[in-house]
Amino acid sequence: MTGLTADEFHALVPIFHASFEAYMKRHTIDGHVQHFRRSVSYANSPLLTTEDTLLFILTYPKQNPTQVMHGHIFHMS
Repeated sequence: MTGLTADEFHALVPIFHASFEAYMKRHTIDGHVQHFRRSVSYANSPLLTTEDTLLFILTYPKQNPTQVMHGHIFHMS
């Protein structure tokens, strides 16, 4: 679904995790500068792991799904 092999995907996870965490400490998910609160993952989030988040991001440009299809694949309303 991403165009990467399993080994390539798993090699990318630690790099993505560090970059994503650093970005989210300074910005909101919308890209605005974070002024007060730090970003937290919600317990009921469908993207619980770094792997889930990376897969969600990488499938979008590769597969070009509609938002309905992307939501269905990742169990989002």
